[in-house]
Amino acid sequence: MTLSPDASRRNIEEALVSFIKALGEGWLSAFYIMRSDFPDVLPTTWTELTKSGLLKDMDMNVEAYQFTPFGYVKALKVSGRSDDPQFRGKLGDLCKVLKVSFKGRSDFA
Repeated sequence: MTLSPDASRRNIEEALVSFIKALGEGWLSAFYIMRSDFPDVLPTTWTELTKSGLLKDMDMNVEAYQFTPFGYVKALKVSGRSDDPQFRGKLGDLCKVLKVSFKGRSDFA
């Protein structure tokens, strides 16, 4: 089955939104995206997500993926979570903690 470019784009965006919803509040945890948990994601979409660098195939005994940094940011944007004030507040808190932990350091040791 060949998809139109618009249908393919929609399925990719729907997949990214589904992955972010499944991640829930564990927004900084290691998160495996199990292909079997997302039956509505088309086979061609999984291929496109990995080829475009949005997901990394974990090469395990089951079909499991993880967001790449680029994929995670894209999924946050597509899902609208990056615009959520509560999410932005948590991200800001994290940035403050990281900034304080590096304050005064002059090397990477």
